[in-house]
Amino acid sequence: MHKNNFDIVMAHIEENVNQPTAQIKKEIANLIGRHSRAFDEHFQILTGYTLDYYIKQRRLNYAARDLVRHQEKSICDIALEYQFSDQSAFTRAI
Repeated sequence: MHKNNFDIVMAHIEENVNQPTAQIKKEIANLIGRHSRAFDEHFQILTGYTLDYYIKQRRLNYAARDLVRHQEKSICDIALEYQFSDQSAFTRAI
């Protein structure tokens, strides 16, 4: 994968972090013209992380930021916004 494609992928993840993982992966495959399974393997070689793990970590980062910046939002609302099934799943992930 060329650096340019990698930058495109990383930007796409950042812009769509609150979308379902399957949707993000499908869109990435379309963007770079590679099968998602092949890309997953390549991503892990380049970063040391699976794509699913990386997306989850980015979600946690954004959710933590929102917990601090938007104290008027409930923890449950933030958890759901970032694709956690419920507040308990979000709490366990933290």
